[in-house]
Amino acid sequence: MLIGEEQRHASVLGRFMEMNNIACLKHGSSDRIFWQARNFLGNLEISISVLVTAEIIAKIYYPALRDATASIVLREICEQIQREEIAHVEFQTQQLARIRRDRPAYAIWATRLLHRLLFYPTLIIVAMSHRKAIRRASLSPHQFFIQCRREFLSDLPAMTAATLEIKRVVERPNPQPLPSRER
Repeated sequence: MLIGEEQRHASVLGRFMEMNNIACLKHGSSDRIFWQARNFLGNLEISISVLVTAEIIAKIYYPALRDATASIVLREICEQIQREEIAHVEFQTQQLARIRRDRPAYAIWATRLLHRLLFYPTLIIVAMSHRKAIRRASLSPHQFFIQCRREFLSDLPAMTAATLEIKRVVERPNPQPLPSRER
């Protein structure tokens, strides 16, 4: 369903671009690499990690694209996509936390390192291939990088079971009323 949602985003943006005679980027090696990474070893965790990486970057990219245009239609498309990406990231980080629930601390550390090795090159590719839109949003590539990095580091802890357990404790309602103090 998440892949279908991403394809819908691409379709809506593609239709907007076609209606406004805006040339699309050609599908190139980055699309192929992204698809291969997502399907590497047929592993659900890797697939979700690749998707959440793209969606974390999208949480920064679509507001930048919105700010880069005067088109009311494109601004609305960007706002809708951003809202959906925020929800996707929350869902996917919870799924990753469930998958990683029983890992020892050293394995979580290694997993986070591997995710960083996925995130930063992906970010550089996106920043380079979309630099014109990013600049039109009055962001330098460095500013875009810093904002995406901040978002990634904010979302990274939610991808581990410890955060999932904390969230469960905080969200669990207390069925027993607190005892009152008698004087």
